[in-house]
Amino acid sequence: MDGTWNVPTLTFVGCVKTNAIHCACPLLPISENNAAERLVKFPAIGRKNYLFVGNERAGRNAANFYSLVTSAKLNGVESFAWLKDLIERLPYYRKGEAFSQSAAGRSVASEELDGLLPDRWLLTHPDCKWEIDAIRREERRRKELRKRQLRNQKKSK
Repeated sequence: MDGTWNVPTLTFVGCVKTNAIHCACPLLPISENNAAERLVKFPAIGRKNYLFVGNERAGRNAANFYSLVTSAKLNGVESFAWLKDLIERLPYYRKGEAFSQSAAGRSVASEELDGLLPDRWLLTHPDCKWEIDAIRREERRRKELRKRQLRNQKKSK
């Protein structure tokens, strides 16, 4: 090595130091980015699955669909119920201001579609709250607790 540091090296060294600290004191929490990684996983899998999607327009449609589903999940909305309602209700807005702005190539400044956004839609449909993430988080917490208990039992023997 020529004595210069590059960004990947510094990142790796920082990671090693963080892991060393955690190994020395395992009670310190590691900052989790699992939620972000899980959300990035779907488009990444989609890129591989839709590598041969057919044409550019189909690829854009798939990207839009992934964006809608991820937005719903980020806002705690059950994506299937929201998309079903969205698809059923959107045709009634075709003569509205938002569609005319979009058709003219302008950015949509109309507020008529705001009620269809996932966070606002959830206020009127509280029974469609996406709770699987909380359930999975609790399952992971319990699993980690069981692992710690088993390690402590082995250490005490």
